[in-house]
Amino acid sequence: MLRYLFPRLFGQFKEGGLIRAAFVFTDSGDTWARYTTDAHSYGQATDFTVADAGTGLVTVTFPKCKEVEVIHASIRNPTVGTVGNVRAIELPHMTKTVAQAGTFGLCLYTIDGTEALADPVDQAVLAMTLYIGK
Repeated sequence: MLRYLFPRLFGQFKEGGLIRAAFVFTDSGDTWARYTTDAHSYGQATDFTVADAGTGLVTVTFPKCKEVEVIHASIRNPTVGTVGNVRAIELPHMTKTVAQAGTFGLCLYTIDGTEALADPVDQAVLAMTLYIGK
């Protein structure tokens, strides 16, 4: 059974649910840490994490399951209005193999005319919501 997902009482269909989390990027060490504030609750799924995998590359780890789908993924910058700080997110196909492995990689690209892999700006937040099917 997947943690933090609660089955419906007398459910007759495949069970699943949404897990979400946000992670803040620190440029000085190229590290990602769980983003927590008093105003926002991003769940308690401690087995939903991200890690730096190189310039513009992020490894996402989540609970192993039968199916997974990325419902939402966005980079939120601390200061808006600078095109050079905007990042496009590229995701792989979400297959049963990905779901059973519990991990996938995503890429972050600039969209300022250079279109190259690039880390986000310091203190940018990666917000993600995943649908997890048991």
